[in-house]
Amino acid sequence: MTVGFKVDRNGLVSDIFMQKSSGSAAADHAAMEAIEEAAPFPKLPPGAPQIVQAQCTMRVSQGALALDVSIPELESNTARGRLTHARPITEGTINSLAAILRSGAEEQQMDAMLYLKALGRVAEPATPAIEETLKNKKQDLRKSAFSVLESMGTSAKAAVPTLICIVNGTNNDDRTQAAVVLGAIGPAAEQAIPALLQALDDDYLELRKQAARTLKKLGPKGVNAALPPLIKSMSDFWTPAPDVLPEFGADAIPALAEALKAPSARARANAAKTLRSMADIAEPAIPALTQAIHDQEGNVREEAMWALAEIGPPAKTAVPDLIEALKGEGMTHVRAIEALGAIGPDARAALPFLKEDLKLEDADDRRRAQDAIKRIEAGL
Repeated sequence: MTVGFKVDRNGLVSDIFMQKSSGSAAADHAAMEAIEEAAPFPKLPPGAPQIVQAQCTMRVSQGALALDVSIPELESNTARGRLTHARPITEGTINSLAAILRSGAEEQQMDAMLYLKALGRVAEPATPAIEETLKNKKQDLRKSAFSVLESMGTSAKAAVPTLICIVNGTNNDDRTQAAVVLGAIGPAAEQAIPALLQALDDDYLELRKQAARTLKKLGPKGVNAALPPLIKSMSDFWTPAPDVLPEFGADAIPALAEALKAPSARARANAAKTLRSMADIAEPAIPALTQAIHDQEGNVREEAMWALAEIGPPAKTAVPDLIEALKGEGMTHVRAIEALGAIGPDARAALPFLKEDLKLEDADDRRRAQDAIKRIEAGL
């Protein structure tokens, strides 16, 4: 929409009218009121006529409503022909944007969404109108509405019941975006925990991942609710656990260490793989990883030793077990060498066994052994 009006040399406004309607009488009226609230504008530059015709567009800048005023009569000098005037955001302004959401044309609705997103938490009074937009048939408008609510954070908590209904719905894109917003709201969205737990079992992988991430953001209650089903899901082929559990940080380490004893080999391997990606905080899991070196499944043994290699020197208690693993073949042997080298000088007891590998026919085996020996001896 474009609002036209007259402005005199002192910045006083008169004769406000809609130059280009939004298609909504309520939105047009609200926009004209915003111009009235913003007056007076800065004084016109020297030499300007007593009264000039102006038009205005609106944008949000640093928590204020910036009104960009164009004065065609002065536009031969761009600096004189354009004024920018910032006013604090008022509830009236936000209500104006909400009115556009409810009855404006699609283009104006999208513009209103951009303004509201820039406002962030301040946009709270527009929450009911944004919730209504979540039911719009146009996906772009719904996507913008989710984005606005996400930018509002905790201020969007009134929308939690609506977001829960969407998570429980059938549109996978909307369900996933609703889960994102619930995470942005944080612990104030605790009532969504049951719906998010149900989403962890959903057929749609992206929703499962986002539900887990959101539960983490809901605070201790969300974390405690999410960990058991995520650990249980590690036996599934499409489990989201290895991707999302690192975001749970130290809270997930005890559960992952316990998962190394799970009946499912896939679950044990996934647990070791996840601990590898969390190596910087996985030291408490070293005993469980050490025990997993002796797992009957090769991929579990290999993932456990790879995790110990990533942990490095703190895994020195695993050296005897790693030396034993050197007797294995294939990747079991390779991962044992790599882990011993990563542990460094504290793996000195392995040197005689590694030097035996220097006699092997395979050049790659000899190279790996030599690299590990160098890393161990470097600190002696």
